[in-house]
Amino acid sequence: KKCPLKCLHCLEWDRLDGSDTLSVDDLKSIIDKFQHYGVSQIQLSGGDPMARFEDLLTLVKYTHKSTDTWLLTSGFNLTPGKARQLKKAGLTGVRISIDHWDSSSHNEFRGNPRAFGWAVEAAENCRKAGLATGLAICVMKEYLSDQFLSDYLEFARSIRTSFIFLLEPRETGHFKDSDVKLPAESLKSLENFYLR
Repeated sequence: KKCPLKCLHCLEWDRLDGSDTLSVDDLKSIIDKFQHYGVSQIQLSGGDPMARFEDLLTLVKYTHKSTDTWLLTSGFNLTPGKARQLKKAGLTGVRISIDHWDSSSHNEFRGNPRAFGWAVEAAENCRKAGLATGLAICVMKEYLSDQFLSDYLEFARSIRTSFIFLLEPRETGHFKDSDVKLPAESLKSLENFYLR
């Protein structure tokens, strides 16, 4: 439940209070259950898991190597040394949230003037550590042009990430009671972008 950002689209906004309710032992128990059921991939999210780095490292080491383990992060606190530690512990890859290729627009969306710098540096640090590295973007209605999506794709290529994960905004957290849901034709345009 910890995170240094105040993201406009945060699904967890109502639960971000700085005090975590799940201990490392609780999380290990959840991992055990998932692995018993045969889950092949576990994604560690938050808040931002990098705000609990030692706990994150413990959980990555604990997860059986037959399971791909992914970190979903804003890039906060993801230094070169921490990226190497996560790789050595067995982390498969990292999905870093960058919601706009323009630094000031991303920082405004994330509610922190350092968010863009953290994210871009984290992508480089993870790539150099040998972690699979991709970006996640919350696709707002105003981003639904071929030009914006092409510019974002070029940005992703420029920082040498391997994939882009497209997220739909949801009417929850900061977006509660907001008209952010993407219409069906917009989803179709995103599908076409993916196929191209």
